[in-house]
Amino acid sequence: MARTFIPSYTKRSGKRGRSKNYHVEFEDHLGTRRRVVGFPVAAGKARSDALGVKLQRLASCRAVSEPLPADLRDWIDNMAPDLRDKLAAWGVIDKPRHERYKPISFHLIGYMHAMKAKGGNRRHVRMTIRKLLAVMKHCGVRQLADITDQGVESYLTARRLDKNSISPKTSNAYLKAVQAFCKWLVPSRLSHSPVAGVKSMPVAEEEHRWPLTIGEMRTLLDATSAAPARFGMSGSERALLYRVAVETGYRAGELRSLIRESFDLDSDTPTVRLLAGSSKGKRRSSIPLRPETAVMLRGHLAAKSPAASAFGVPPSTHTAEMIRADLLEAGVPISDALGRKRDFHALRHTTGTWLANANIHPRLMQSILRHANITTTMSIYAHADQAQTNEAIGRLPSLSEVQSAPLAATGTGGACARLAPEHGQPATNLDKPGRKDRGGVTGVSVAPVEGKPLKQGEWARLDSNQRRHKPADLQSAPFGRFGTRPVNPEE
Repeated sequence: MARTFIPSYTKRSGKRGRSKNYHVEFEDHLGTRRRVVGFPVAAGKARSDALGVKLQRLASCRAVSEPLPADLRDWIDNMAPDLRDKLAAWGVIDKPRHERYKPISFHLIGYMHAMKAKGGNRRHVRMTIRKLLAVMKHCGVRQLADITDQGVESYLTARRLDKNSISPKTSNAYLKAVQAFCKWLVPSRLSHSPVAGVKSMPVAEEEHRWPLTIGEMRTLLDATSAAPARFGMSGSERALLYRVAVETGYRAGELRSLIRESFDLDSDTPTVRLLAGSSKGKRRSSIPLRPETAVMLRGHLAAKSPAASAFGVPPSTHTAEMIRADLLEAGVPISDALGRKRDFHALRHTTGTWLANANIHPRLMQSILRHANITTTMSIYAHADQAQTNEAIGRLPSLSEVQSAPLAATGTGGACARLAPEHGQPATNLDKPGRKDRGGVTGVSVAPVEGKPLKQGEWARLDSNQRRHKPADLQSAPFGRFGTRPVNPEE
């Protein structure tokens, strides 16, 4: 039971004094006596007594892990921050409920540090926090308790309908950032995610990037080798960079992370190694290099130290601009009528398309491109070549010409599709000569032989199912396809 009292104390002068506030003492969920400052004595004892009753109820619910009643939840929401912090330190208020009352900036900073600790890309971390700040500011979120699914949905709807509207894909990116943030908060700071049920917008599947053909790639490499320097890279270095990119499938950021020591050019099979920390999927990679590419790399890396960058790749904001300038100078188009464009990442799409055209097994393609899901490899990076599409359509049967010969019948073992020999003709059980009748095997047909009519009850082996013949008046009649009824010669 809670106890309300006015504590006394000794003044510096040695005289005894009494506190101006009531103190409330209660027993927490662990059985420990705790004391908090109540209301002023001038306000009366009733308010401090009510405080003691609520504290004891809160401790009792915490002791048996019962959900808090609505009145206690409302009381905690409106509680003085100092008292709430003290109760949370004692464990009377569980941590998730206490964390939700801290400023939202506190949680965003913690989330940012968590993403960096997991090795997240700095640009990705920065863009994610920027999206979260935009959503929280519009929704008026000051604490975790202010995050609601209705608020997030209204913000995204307003952004999509605004005059400077965002696309459904961008809207989904904002939603994904908020959902990932709330998922990180569970269960240490929130009991559940308030935006888990918000659905993303449907996005039409589009091909944004246009892979290069073999002829276009050769034209680009020849023209770039003789082109002037751009973005701090000579023409020959850019041409070698494009060659390595299309032969390995590495992304621009992964190529930027390569150093001289990443290449093993002296072994029988030259390779390039990508560390897990430099890969988007956090997986190590080792890709063999073509012999002619290895020769070029030896000359390019000969004067570099082991820790020196292999290529002076510009920042991600300039890689697309760099390759498009080289494409235009080479006379290679940078976009098509379908709206597909060519940038640096189009080289990775080129790798996937060439692997698919070479009939490489999809599982091996996925391994080379290092995708977590094979659907990404086959549906996004393996583009359909127009010439191969035309050839495939050309193989369809013509509807304008009459078939010169009937189509071959099919069946189990090729035997069930033909009629059994008529009465008086020798029967064979298999197409190939010399094969013996194994009895009951799939595809075997049996017909009566002249002078040896089938007896009633004799088995007829046609397919894997055995059937008995019917009355004896059917013995001399030719059998149908499955031997279950006589064949009508007029049919």
